[in-house]
Amino acid sequence: MRRTPLTRTVPLARTPGLSRSPRERRAPRDTGPSPAVRKLVLERDGHACVCCGTSIDGRPYSLQHRKRRRQGVDNSASNLIVVLGTGTTGCHERSDSRRAPHDEAKGYTVRSWQDPALVPVMVMSGAEAGMSLYPTEDGRWSAEAPEGAAA
Repeated sequence: MRRTPLTRTVPLARTPGLSRSPRERRAPRDTGPSPAVRKLVLERDGHACVCCGTSIDGRPYSLQHRKRRRQGVDNSASNLIVVLGTGTTGCHERSDSRRAPHDEAKGYTVRSWQDPALVPVMVMSGAEAGMSLYPTEDGRWSAEAPEGAAA
């Protein structure tokens, strides 16, 4: 059997002003929370890190997805918490990396099969001990477990 090498019959055309791939030509997707949800979460969390209770004023912070985006993007208020740092620094990095098992036990991250609204969060407030609260869809904290939450 004789094989012939594959050859390109038509050279690739490079049009000035166009990027090289269709993926690069697409506009970037904004998968983050809307400005209204962002404001709601910041106000609910008192402009402070939920994990340590430190004020975010003048510090890098982010809204962390408790249920990871790749597990199904959910930008609802019950899936977001305010944390100090970015995805690679501070409380955000520590809890997002899941290397500290107590972070999951405190509700800072949830697994793919869990509903964030049904998992309580240990909300720290400065030097005081934290309180276990449930985030609601309307941007509040509730001490009462919603229907369907594990006891």
